[in-house]
Amino acid sequence: MQFSKNTYNFKWEYLFIVYIGVYICFTWLTNTTILTDSYYYSAFGNQIGSDRVEDLIKMNHKFQWLGYIALPLVFLLKLLLLAGVIFIGLYLYNQKVTFNSCLKIILIAELSVIIANLTKLIYFIFQKPQTSEDIQFFYPLSITQLFNLKQLPVYLIYPLQQLNLFEVAYWLLIATGIREHIQKSFSQSFKIVASSYGVALVIWVLCVLFIQLQFT
Repeated sequence: MQFSKNTYNFKWEYLFIVYIGVYICFTWLTNTTILTDSYYYSAFGNQIGSDRVEDLIKMNHKFQWLGYIALPLVFLLKLLLLAGVIFIGLYLYNQKVTFNSCLKIILIAELSVIIANLTKLIYFIFQKPQTSEDIQFFYPLSITQLFNLKQLPVYLIYPLQQLNLFEVAYWLLIATGIREHIQKSFSQSFKIVASSYGVALVIWVLCVLFIQLQFT
């Protein structure tokens, strides 16, 4: 895929709306084809009993609409935070790029996340999950696919899931966007990504790891 500065000549709000539509479709397909009543019975029936599973299903159907409402807000928050991280990173390197441009860079990079989610969706449509761990522990093209997850401590799975080809693509797309805006070498742009988004990602993973350890 060829990129130039013209690639980023769009209103970020329009692409944001398109992405929201895509994520809503993903959520609807997940709820209707993967997280079905049979999934809940298979995943939780032996743990809490059929009556409790029925209550869980009813509660899920009752409050499912909240997920659709929260989705745009959560995605917007993610977008603003990541754009802010990139904006600060560029500022610290004395590069003048507007926050609006940083939003567009993150939105383009989000394509890799959409493809990852689509891959997971297709996988689970054909390979129905039987337990909650099947969904929680699977991430396509991740280094975790090389391990027997049952032999790994649970708290290590999330950090290892971040080592995947889609995350690599995310970094590369951000670096490409930065390069087109600051007209510097790709290596310098990638350095900015590593010292801003990379640091933020490490902090996030450590926070998740700390929380998991508290409940292990």
